[in-house]
Amino acid sequence: MAVEQHFESIAKLLQNIITGRKESTDYYKRLCEIEHMKLIEIKQKFDENEKRIKSLERKTENMSTGEFVAVKTDSTTSTIHKTRDGEHVQENKPVVANIIQLEDGDDSIKSDVLKSSLSQECDELKRKVSDLEQQIQRSTKSASKHEPDLVKEQQLKADKDELEKKLNRLATINMRLEENLQREKEENITRNRRIDELTNRLSALAAHQLTKDNPQIADLSDQCRPTKLAEGFSQIYDNKWTDVFEIFAKKKIAERDIVDMLTHTINVMKNP
Repeated sequence: MAVEQHFESIAKLLQNIITGRKESTDYYKRLCEIEHMKLIEIKQKFDENEKRIKSLERKTENMSTGEFVAVKTDSTTSTIHKTRDGEHVQENKPVVANIIQLEDGDDSIKSDVLKSSLSQECDELKRKVSDLEQQIQRSTKSASKHEPDLVKEQQLKADKDELEKKLNRLATINMRLEENLQREKEENITRNRRIDELTNRLSALAAHQLTKDNPQIADLSDQCRPTKLAEGFSQIYDNKWTDVFEIFAKKKIAERDIVDMLTHTINVMKNP
């Protein structure tokens, strides 16, 4: 019973540890997943801005030697930048608006305005990239901060698994011991019953051997042995006969008559 209580206490302790560690592990996992998603999102934005910066830098470089032509269509107005290779690139709408306003002006003015607009956009993108890099650093630090906790949780989980294995082994051993103990108890009960039977038989045999052909040793199992009869008559005389005799004596009946009356009464009771 003590062993069972010991195993129950161990099982409860393990369950409490498992529950607490599981909640803590789930919390850190969710936190790391959130940080990981943030990192992915920030890196995507970072890559997009890097591409835009490179594109703007190429446009700025081509703009220094290229030719700008304003082209009007039925529904929209766009600016075409003709590079050295003869390729045309459609500019952003803010730049298009500036070029349209200066369409009738000098080409050098158009080029300066476009350069300024592209430079501003490039600076803005670089600023965003810098902000994203800082966010990446903060997220990396946050993930690194929780990494020891995750390692500790993994170690605790491994320890918990090992304890569960040991507990299962001990439970199996305890079950076998309980089965052996129960079997021993049943065998002890059978042995004790057999011992009692043999003891009774031996006592009866010994008593028979002692009383056989030996009148000096009384058979205590005989209810009609002389000592038993004498004891019964003595109890009758002490408890009943004297009381009745006194009652008749008070009535001034002769002693001989009292004895005859009591004797007659006993005979009637014996032979109704």
